Amino acid sequence: MKKIAILFNPSSRRGKSGKAREKIERNLNNSNINYDLYVSKSEEHLKQLTVEAAGKYPAIVGVGGDTTLNIMVRKLLKSGCPVPALGMIGTGSANDIVRGLGIHKIREACAAIKKGSIIEMDVGCIKIDRKSKAYFFLGSLSIGLSTAVN
Repeated sequence: MKKIAILFNPSSRRGKSGKAREKIERNLNNSNINYDLYVSKSEEHLKQLTVEAAGKYPAIVGVGGDTTLNIMVRKLLKSGCPVPALGMIGTGSANDIVRGLGIHKIREACAAIKKGSIIEMDVGCIKIDRKSKAYFFLGSLSIGLSTAVN
């Protein structure tokens, strides 16, 4: 297995994600996954790391919540750079993306990474008018009641 990039967002889940770093690294190492770990300092830094990693690694794994992966996907699609295989280790509040894939634990995510499991996922794009920028999103987009409730 070639070396992959792990982009860790410690601020996910209101900063609680950072506490999972040791457990994640232990699971990655126990799974014999060859990786470089990058810790983001901000949303802009995560975007920068994503584009830099896309040019160097065959796969990028985001560690954080659904927003972390969405930020990475949006940046890749907007930048026009090649999109490598993407993965996620869910340490966020909802983790809808990984739960939808049947991955509930860090150990399960590391096993899927080691195996090289690939699942295609829908990416949507919404554009209000000709002048507005395209907005990319994974899976589904909430613009009604759930947005008002959240």
